[in-house]
Amino acid sequence: MENDSDHPAEGFADFVILSVSIKSSPGPLFDRLTDIENL
Repeated sequence: MENDSDHPAEGFADFVILSVSIKSSPGPLFDRLTDIENL
């Protein structure tokens, strides 16, 4: 989460993508969460 302070815009973009993923396909959601945590 340290990169969020350096690139808040990118962090917000990831949040938007995540939100869309929740609505469109809740299955791969957990995989996407894992990818975000590994960043």
